Amino acid sequence: MSFLRSSLLLLLASMAPALHAQSLAAMPDVTYNGGTGLVTSFAVSGDTLYIGGLFDTVDGSSRSNLAAINLNTGHVTAWDPGASGSVAGIGLSNDGSTLYVGGSFTSLGGQSRNYLGAVSTASGSATAWAPDPNNWVTALTVNKATGNVFALGDFTQASGASTTANHVMGVTASGTVTGYGGSTSFVGSDYRSIATSTDGSTLYIAHIGGKSWDAAGGGSVTRWGVSALETSDFLATAFNPSPQEATFASPGQSLAVHGNSLYIGGQFNNIGGVSNTTAGTDRARLAKFDMNADGSDGTLDTTFATINSASGPNSGGTRGLVFIGNKLFVVGGFTNYAGSGVGGVALVDPNTGAIDSTYNVTTSSSLFGANPTYTYGDSTNGYLFISANGISGATVLGATQTNNFVALSTPSVVPEPTTYAAIFGCAALGFVVWQRRRRPVR
Repeated sequence: MSFLRSSLLLLLASMAPALHAQSLAAMPDVTYNGGTGLVTSFAVSGDTLYIGGLFDTVDGSSRSNLAAINLNTGHVTAWDPGASGSVAGIGLSNDGSTLYVGGSFTSLGGQSRNYLGAVSTASGSATAWAPDPNNWVTALTVNKATGNVFALGDFTQASGASTTANHVMGVTASGTVTGYGGSTSFVGSDYRSIATSTDGSTLYIAHIGGKSWDAAGGGSVTRWGVSALETSDFLATAFNPSPQEATFASPGQSLAVHGNSLYIGGQFNNIGGVSNTTAGTDRARLAKFDMNADGSDGTLDTTFATINSASGPNSGGTRGLVFIGNKLFVVGGFTNYAGSGVGGVALVDPNTGAIDSTYNVTTSSSLFGANPTYTYGDSTNGYLFISANGISGATVLGATQTNNFVALSTPSVVPEPTTYAAIFGCAALGFVVWQRRRRPVR
């Protein structure tokens, strides 16, 4: 029995470094016109990382603004759909067979596609999905529950001008378009982050300043920093968190949804004010709301700790919120977070807001304070992807970077319950065999 116990302890001990060690994944060089390329969006299916942005070469191979990277080898794959203009957002279908793409392009995957389209992840060819907005798409997200795609941008129409879509639209997997038909002061370049409620019935937008919308209850409303819209018609809901900061014009910067909780990050120092100078509830740089099941309204979680002592570029503003499994990663311009000297990335308890100071990404400077900063969490392999101007040439975990994006390991990937069952099942089988061999022959 002691042999079995020792073997299991050695097995689990050997797994521990893989589960908790911080490291960088090898990424190929991404360039544009001979300089450093820009990656604005990430998506992962299995061991394949899809990237979109503004670049013409990946790993020495020609790639027009879209590429796929094998996470096992760190090299670009043969997948090469090509987009004629920059890519602002990508997202995968639930089965991983389709990659939705939004940006400034007019051709995609070898076909004419205006600003929003889809390509096969197997062949790279364009699918028949073509919502056809009349101007650029600046943000895109896919809701996992419904499979619907939501896009923001400078467009006002879609479906060949047959659908009114004033800067906001939703598209089903079959291609049916629903657009916002009301009046608004929002434009695509105003957005900072986009997310949906878990069930897909509410769209959240973090944006610059105050924006007007037609309201679900009638009339019009103004929302500061964050807006919540019904996805059935994109009318504003009653939810009005209104993050405020007297110094900055763009306090709402980042959003994350986890279950029925909504996390808001930015440059704010209070929540619930009605104008840029009206004080609300003291909340510094990060807040959590407990939302209704449909995400239309919520209550501030006052037990969730704030950053308070954050410091650094833009007063330590939060630029990205990423869930990997059940772990919340906060990315921003801070050089100090809640009293701990962490630079740009913090691992935070999603229930209490407490920081895990053992996860500390060392960098040559605070790299993630510049706007824009793009973040993505890979729950399959446990990587946190961060893209921001200024990373190239800086050091991260002691390594000089050649890209403006990095892939950081996280302590988030642990064996699934079935894996544990297999480990202990094999151990139990081994114990039975060992016991039988020890029994005397009668």
